[in-house]
Amino acid sequence: MNFESTPPPPNKPTVYSVGQMPDSGLNLVEVALASGCGLQQYETPRALEDVASPSVTGCILYVTDSVHRSESDVASLRNHFRFLSIIVLTNSVSAENIVQLVRQGAHSVLSDPLEPGALTGTIDAAVEKSLSTKNLADSGSDASVRMAEATPKELEVLDLVMAGKKNREIASELNITVRAVEDRRFRLMRKLQVESVAELVELAVTARFNNQGFVSPTGAPPRPSRDICLKGIEVWGPSDDSSELDLLQCAYRDASGFREASEGITFRRGQGLPGQIWQNRAPVFLDELINSSFVRRKAASEVGMTTAVGFPVFRNRKVVAVVLFLLEARPDVRAAFESWRIDPQSDHLTLSDGTYINCNRLRRLSHCLHLPVGEGLAGTAAEQRRPYATARFQEDTNVVRSAEFVADHLTAAAALPLMDSGSLIDDVFVLLNSNATPVFSLIQVWEDNGYGLKLVTEIADGVPTLNGQLHPVGAEPDTLQARCLDQQRPLIGTIGEASMVAVAGKGSPSSIAIAVPTYSRGRHVAVTTFGCLQRT
Repeated sequence: MNFESTPPPPNKPTVYSVGQMPDSGLNLVEVALASGCGLQQYETPRALEDVASPSVTGCILYVTDSVHRSESDVASLRNHFRFLSIIVLTNSVSAENIVQLVRQGAHSVLSDPLEPGALTGTIDAAVEKSLSTKNLADSGSDASVRMAEATPKELEVLDLVMAGKKNREIASELNITVRAVEDRRFRLMRKLQVESVAELVELAVTARFNNQGFVSPTGAPPRPSRDICLKGIEVWGPSDDSSELDLLQCAYRDASGFREASEGITFRRGQGLPGQIWQNRAPVFLDELINSSFVRRKAASEVGMTTAVGFPVFRNRKVVAVVLFLLEARPDVRAAFESWRIDPQSDHLTLSDGTYINCNRLRRLSHCLHLPVGEGLAGTAAEQRRPYATARFQEDTNVVRSAEFVADHLTAAAALPLMDSGSLIDDVFVLLNSNATPVFSLIQVWEDNGYGLKLVTEIADGVPTLNGQLHPVGAEPDTLQARCLDQQRPLIGTIGEASMVAVAGKGSPSSIAIAVPTYSRGRHVAVTTFGCLQRT
């Protein structure tokens, strides 16, 4: 085996080659240098783990001809190296094995013979992801070190600030004066060199995500990862005489009181959030339900709903439904919802409205951004006139705000074109999701090929599953997606129903799921599924 290696350039990552490369004429040294990396070669994964530091950056090029051994090796390498992306090269693998390798942590799976350009491009993307992950970890470590300077009394106040308490409420709970609360918060902000409460909370959340050196003084454990922030979904539809909107379907999580407040309620055009969406024929966003004109704000407050977003669904130039997502925007939640408006004169999109839950970097950039049709999430969906979903943002050439997505801990996104309105001006609704506190843990796009639905994109827990790309996956007649296609309107599925096709045609139970149809020029083109998978 040729162990020719090159040291990495200063402050640059390394390609770690493991196993015997095929005799394909590729020069790994040249490939690594083309990506700005050094090269180190090892015979086995164990040999690499024995030598290299767990904190190195770059990628692993793992060459194997044993499918069963490769899955365990990939899992071991993934657990050992915090920041290295893993590229698997093999000539003996099935579609099912590829899915398993990706689930074990592989960044990409390539097959022999290789072309230098394809390998270089894959290495570039893998290294970029490695560096991005390292930068995020460094930010988390820095936040943890800074938070370690806080005193227990300062952390007491911070904990209650993050719980949404006002100064007077904090003073009463801690049995101190309001002035003492203000003094502790001021000293903490000055010590941590932050200029606003929002920055203070962001720093604290980053430290907690990093899980180093910052523990709540009350002793309460941090929220478990994957704490879904969705509280409910509603589908509203026009009555037979189109005089009002009726609640067609609803599903709530831990919000039975809100269900009672919603029973029998109707909205006319412009009335309440559903009525505003109906009248405006465009998405509407309410950042604070309690301080807004939201009709059911008292019931929302009692069950912890703080934020609502909604969008219309068009068919043949008419609003056939209004979809609402009801959320709990806690301090640890990261999510964003946007409405991008297409200007028919310039073929550009600008941000019409949106809500950003603890995503300040993305908010600042998006308000001054203009996207040509065909670029960015919204521009891609507008050009294709179909929903577009993606994850691994830095590898997707259609994503133009990847740095902001990563910095704000967002991991998956979907863009829904609202383009069958009959209007000269159309909108694209965009949802951006965090894996740690997801709105939805499953996002799917199904295309209508005229004979049924075909899965083209599936993202589970922030990771593309490759289902539909490796082999055809269709929606069985009793699934939520197929019923959505038949009934030509959004449909909600809950526990006890065949609510989605999650993996290769097999039903997967869901606590809440919704299937949303998309129409273009009067023709049904796709179904987008958003779901919260029920874990066993």
